[in-house]
Amino acid sequence: HDYEHLAATLLAERRMAALPPFTHIALLAAEAHERAAVDRFLASAHAQATELVAAAHADVEVFAPVSALLARRAGFERAQIAVQSERRPALQRFLAAWLATLATVPGQRRVRWAIDVDPAGFG
Repeated sequence: HDYEHLAATLLAERRMAALPPFTHIALLAAEAHERAAVDRFLASAHAQATELVAAAHADVEVFAPVSALLARRAGFERAQIAVQSERRPALQRFLAAWLATLATVPGQRRVRWAIDVDPAGFG
């Protein structure tokens, strides 16, 4: 019955947890028939992302690879890496640089991958 109070409380919780709309998030989702291929790809992608952050993108935070909510679906093993920044332009610059390096990951052709900016699950 008190929408304004509820909305203010939920927004305060989101601010404290660094969730949208107070931060911007992108997910690198990967899937393959073999879990080892997904793990290798994401380990390399995480290492590249960490190097990019250290070199020129300090305002972006990179999280370790984790299994997707549905870790196995339709014969595919799935996992993901989340990256976030409080500033959208900083995240976009990072993603452009990261995309260029992802194309060089060994074995990446055996893995289907995509980057989802502002994924609906975080909204």
